[in-house]
Amino acid sequence: LLDIAGDQGVVGKSLGKDMEKGKLTLPVIHHLAAATPAVRGRTLTLLSTPEHETVPGERAGLIQALESTGSISHARRTAQRLVDEAKQDLAPIAESAAKRMLMSMADAVVARAY
Repeated sequence: LLDIAGDQGVVGKSLGKDMEKGKLTLPVIHHLAAATPAVRGRTLTLLSTPEHETVPGERAGLIQALESTGSISHARRTAQRLVDEAKQDLAPIAESAAKRMLMSMADAVVARAY
């Protein structure tokens, strides 16, 4: 999510690198499953095309496509669900500074500024 919907100044790295490398991240996988065959084909073509061979702004269209299929929202919900599950797994552990830190770190994963 940070690579797709992040703020480069906040994230501290160049954005869109996963897409440039054609990585199949959760939002992309969800998008491919939810998209029409034509959109799926365009997405796969774009992901497999080197950055220097794409039309400027073409990858920005991919982010809009991910939003249109609800893929970014799906990834956020999935991240929150996994954090909630991790925190439930920590519940039986006795209260301690270490447990509080783990709980705080889990929350930070989904609460950090994009």
